[in-house]
Formats: sequence, structure tokens, C-alpha cells
Amino acid sequence: MRRENAGSDSIRNGDSPSKSVKIGDISISVQWENNQVILILENCGLNEEKIDIHFQESSSSGTQLLKRFQWSCEDPQTFEHQRTVALPKGFKKWERFYCQQRPPESVDLKEVDLKELVDETERQAKTELSQPETEPSRFNPERLSDSPLKIDEDSKPDIETNNELEQAPIDYQQETEAPVQETREQMAELARAYEDGEPIDFVDIENPTASQNVLLILNWMACELGEWKTELEQSYMADAGLVQTLRYAEQAIKDKLKAIRSPSLLALKTDISRNTKLSRIQDEYAVWVTRFKRKLSAYEMKHKVSESEYDQFIPQFIKDRLFNGVARFVAFEQLPERLDKFLQLVGYEVVPIEVGTTKADSRVHEIQGSRQTCVEPGTIVEVILPGLRRKTDGEIVQKPVVIRGE
Repeated sequence: MRRENAGSDSIRNGDSPSKSVKIGDISISVQWENNQVILILENCGLNEEKIDIHFQESSSSGTQLLKRFQWSCEDPQTFEHQRTVALPKGFKKWERFYCQQRPPESVDLKEVDLKELVDETERQAKTELSQPETEPSRFNPERLSDSPLKIDEDSKPDIETNNELEQAPIDYQQETEAPVQETREQMAELARAYEDGEPIDFVDIENPTASQNVLLILNWMACELGEWKTELEQSYMADAGLVQTLRYAEQAIKDKLKAIRSPSLLALKTDISRNTKLSRIQDEYAVWVTRFKRKLSAYEMKHKVSESEYDQFIPQFIKDRLFNGVARFVAFEQLPERLDKFLQLVGYEVVPIEVGTTKADSRVHEIQGSRQTCVEPGTIVEVILPGLRRKTDGEIVQKPVVIRGE
């Protein structure tokens, strides 16, 4: 199998340095504790991952396997999305140090070099240790609790080296409780919105299952309808009936999502040393909100839905609730382009009609009546309701309702 290098990016992940590398859906960062390197591997995807960590010694031409393991994507009830690996203290003699992702057969093997990341982390750690500052311990998840913030009373602030802690202890406790409470409220609001069927954002998902594809479509539809409705509400030219149609359509999709979901909250660790800088605390808890959003995305993709049910519901919804609903308030010649996105989703297109030119045909059109006009008899002079046909074979899904000239 051919090897390819994984790209690198910058993230903020707890006490880890801002640098990290990615290999597939795995984000790898490094933490330095007690003069030992700790690898932090975080599964940002939705699939089970298999990882090999290798090293090559200067005196050996071959490579040796240091660690091999696999784990599933993030479980809403646990924290299986993250693993830590402590490296032996003799890692400095390694000439090469890299991580490989073991994909299914016939898929290219991915590899990422970790030596530069580890070396940079060591340099940062030694620089920070040379400064008169007590580093906070890494926050770990725990079950959700409403208990008040707990501060280690045995740890006294170093007023000379930490200007942020010069206030009285009660002031510091109030200041540190603020970001914790704010983060809890943000997560609770995200959970409420999720429970109410609000759409969520997804990273690119390769090869989604049929069930996952349904969930992606429902979330996209709810998001698109919400944006469309908001744009119209902000326009003084918008038709009130059209806005109401979109509002009902959006709510119908949210109700579908709501019936599928049930949220799972993350907890926050609130044991904070009084030597911990307020800025550090704020940074730590900002990470929790981002992780919670990613957790909801992973949790969403684990729901199982009936593909056959939605194979019928989605096209029917787009035809009856959305297309016909919009057509009641918009002239045939002015059907919005935004509607085309939904029609393309199910392979539909509007039956083309050129008023005053197209001949009425009972095989294609539903002729509701006739009207004396100056155009050629049998020509369509009005479209009461537009029709739909399949793009693949031209089969009529819904006949347009028309008036012909006499």
C-alpha cells in the first residue's frame, strides 16, 4: 500500500501545545508531564479507528512497534473519543517516530511524523517551567453536576508572580465560577436546541451509510429552510403567506429530527487550584463548548432511521409541503432559484412551460379550462399550479394545472 503524509494544523486542546497533527480523522497533540511525553489522540470522526505507533532507533534499520490499539468513535455516554499514550523516557534516542492509521485493505496507508511535534512540546515545557508559574492540571470529564465550584484552599496564590490572583480569595472564586457557569449555560442551550430539532453542522463525512445520509439531508433541509425564512423576514417585500409556508415546512422537519433525538450532556470538572490563572480557566472551558458541538454531531450520526420511510417522506414533503406551498404565493415565472436546491435533492425539475407558446397536452398538463385570447387556440395562457417531472427520464411526477386559449 502507498504511504502518504497526513496534513498538520493548529488546535487548542486543554494543556496541550497549540500545535497538533492529523492523520485521517485522528488529531494528535502532545502533553509534557513530569519529564515524560504524553500523546493525546482524539477521534474527530465517526468510525472505529486502528492506530499503530512506531519508532526507529539510530542503530537499527528497521522499525519497531511501540503501541497498537483501536477504539470506536465518540460514545455519548463515555469519552472513548480520546486516548492517551505515555512514551518511554528513552524515546530521545529514536531516529524516527511516527504514527500509522491502519485502514481496511485496499485503502492507502496513512502516516504522520511525530518527532518534530514532540521536540517542540519539550522545548515549550522547559520554557514554561523556567517561569515562576504553577501550571494547572489537565481537566478531565466527569458526570454533570450542579455542585458549586471547589477551590483548593491549601494552595495559596503567589501574589508576586501572578498578578491575576492579587484579589481577595472570595473575588477569585467569583471570577473563576463565571466561566464555568457560562460554559454550562452554553452547553445546556445547545442541548435544548438539539432536543427541539434545531439543525447542527457537520464536518465532511466520507461514505455515509443510508441512515446517516437521511440524517444529513434532514439537517440540511432544516438549516436551508431556516435561512430562507430569515432572509424573507428581513425583506419588506416578502409575502406573509410565503414566509408562513416556510415556517411550517421548517417546523415539520424539526419535528422529524426531534422525534429521532435525545441529548447527552457533558460534565465539567470544577476542582480548580487558586494558583490557576483566570485566562487559563477561560481557555480550558472554551474548549468544552467546541467538544460538545462535535459530540452532538457524532451522537446524531449514531441514530438509526428507516431509510424506506424517508425515501417516501422526503420527496413527498418537497413536492406537497414545499413546492406546492411556495407556488401558491409566487408566480410561475418567478419561482425562486432556492427551490431548485430542494428539487435537485430528489431529482425533480419544474415542467417547462412558455406561456403563450407551449401547446396544452392532456398527457402532460391538467387542463382546468379554456379562455378566449388572441393567441393560437390550444396554447397555454396561464399556469395555475406548476408541475414536476423526473430529471432522469422525464416522467411526470405532478401535472401542471393550466388554462388554454380558444
